[in-house]
Amino acid sequence: MLENLEALEALEEKIARLISKFKEAQRQIVKLKSENEKLRAQLQAHEEKEKENKALKDQLKHLEKDAKSWTTKENEIRDRLTEIISRISSIEQEISSFEVDDKK
Repeated sequence: MLENLEALEALEEKIARLISKFKEAQRQIVKLKSENEKLRAQLQAHEEKEKENKALKDQLKHLEKDAKSWTTKENEIRDRLTEIISRISSIEQEISSFEVDDKK
């Protein structure tokens, strides 16, 4: 009978240890779930930042393309204005030469 009582007490201790380990495991699960949620939120924020970065990079490429286009157009206008100024200068010289010839 004493042996049965000792075996019962040993069994109760094992059960108490198992319950303690089970409760510790539950606390760890709660903690890990909380950490997992934080990591999911960080991952989602990171993915959103990546999308924003991609959109900004695409916008930058478009703006660079526009800037090159404007630079090309600016150079074309500058060349045309230089040509016009050169023509005006030539016409002024012709006019001046006519005026000099008229005075003679």
